[in-house]
Amino acid sequence: MVVLFGALVSVGLLQGAPILNSVAGNSPTQGGGELTLGGSGFQTSGAAITIGGSTVTAITQSDTAITCAAPPGQGTNLSVVVTVGGVTSAPKQFSYDPPSITSFSAPSGRPTAGGVPITLIGSSFGSSGAFVIIGGKVAPVTSQSHGEIICTLPSGQGLNLPVVVSVGGQVSATAQFSYDPPSISSFSAPSGRPTAGGVPITLIGSSFGSSGAIVIIGGNSAPITSQSHGEIVCTLPSGQGVNLPVVVSVGGQVSATAQFSYDPPSISSFSA
Repeated sequence: MVVLFGALVSVGLLQGAPILNSVAGNSPTQGGGELTLGGSGFQTSGAAITIGGSTVTAITQSDTAITCAAPPGQGTNLSVVVTVGGVTSAPKQFSYDPPSITSFSAPSGRPTAGGVPITLIGSSFGSSGAFVIIGGKVAPVTSQSHGEIICTLPSGQGLNLPVVVSVGGQVSATAQFSYDPPSISSFSAPSGRPTAGGVPITLIGSSFGSSGAIVIIGGNSAPITSQSHGEIVCTLPSGQGVNLPVVVSVGGQVSATAQFSYDPPSISSFSA
């Protein structure tokens, strides 16, 4: 019996389980963040640490504390256990840092029609499965790394819209995003530009949005009859003059001023 007891002690079967009380430290999803595990019964060498199913090696180890580098991963409430001499602790829960947005890159602009790539730059985006929401709409992700997400801009309009990234059950703090303001490039007036008004005028441009635009011609409102991201058809108000200011407002943003001229007066006959 003495020999058997000694053998059991030598292989650690009678050793009390290590006790893991706490897991603390920075935990970016790309890994490498230093974690400190607090507890007791760790001994001074040979501990194996498992974090979310990935085994890591201790950097420093004492009977009450272990430091290690977190492996790459993502998510919340992941299991952490310490194994010493073949005996494993009860698990402790661990969560990676939530995603964080620091800036945007929009090499093709931010048109209200959407459809262009937008790059989100930040940290702890994870390596897969991220969701991006811009102004309440899903922005499909085309590529993802821990520090960068490229997604396709959904159609929308306005400024200071909320943007969040969700990954592994964690949601970033809200960032703000603004679409390009409306821009007028030209006018089309198939029925002319009479000072009496009442005829359709088409404004051609970009980032007009899909609804709610306001057109002002020479200080007068031009009622809108149809609107798309690249074209607005409105009814010309009565007026007169040349190089009158025209602006389009949508989503709290106003276009640069374009110039519009009514038709000049025209004499067709005399009555005496």
